[in-house]
Amino acid sequence: MLKKKDFVKNTILSEIQQGMVQVGEKIESENQLAQRFKTSRMTIRKALDELEAEKILTRIQGKGTFLRVKPKYMEFQCGVGFSEEVRKRGMTPSTCQAALHKILAKEAEEVEFQLSADTPLWQLQRVRCADGLIVALEEEYLLADMISPLEEKDLYGSIYELLEKRDQIFFQYADQTLDAIAAEPRVAELLRVPTGTPLLRMKIVAYEKKGSVFNWGTTYFRTDHFHLIQTVFKR
Repeated sequence: MLKKKDFVKNTILSEIQQGMVQVGEKIESENQLAQRFKTSRMTIRKALDELEAEKILTRIQGKGTFLRVKPKYMEFQCGVGFSEEVRKRGMTPSTCQAALHKILAKEAEEVEFQLSADTPLWQLQRVRCADGLIVALEEEYLLADMISPLEEKDLYGSIYELLEKRDQIFFQYADQTLDAIAAEPRVAELLRVPTGTPLLRMKIVAYEKKGSVFNWGTTYFRTDHFHLIQTVFKR
């Protein structure tokens, strides 16, 4: 179960990333936030303390809490919302190959949290492109009971945008794990690179606004067409 403090923090972060708060703009007061989230001021204060420690917000005594100058790469969301991320980089996203299967959890290769064996899942595999160049291979799962039935044609657009519009499921945040691997033959063939080519592998577990997991899986990025840049602050 997601702690209320973390839910408040992640919601504020999401609103910042969506442009609902601008650089230098004052955010709601602790009292206003406590009322909106139906929680205590202490919980709100803890969430704001963490955002301030991470150099996202700044407090000015007697005036309030403000959004700091935005780091150059703050909006980068590697692995989440591929279509949106590619568009932000001035390119056109597309899917050049896709496969869809309905399976049970016991048939899934990897489940990052506890599920009963007979839980129905949608299994997706997509080769993703930016301006026609192959960038990534996505292999992921969606909880079938949470969403309307999928068709293979749905895989050629943004799944997250489809779920928002059709099922009112809104991505809130994700846990991501990054490592470097050598391409195994199956993955290399789909990405059209030689076996053993260095790849960036990202595992994600995505949560919707109520704090429930709805999507998880693995994305393999070609390192010749993809790079990760982040702004890091000294603590």
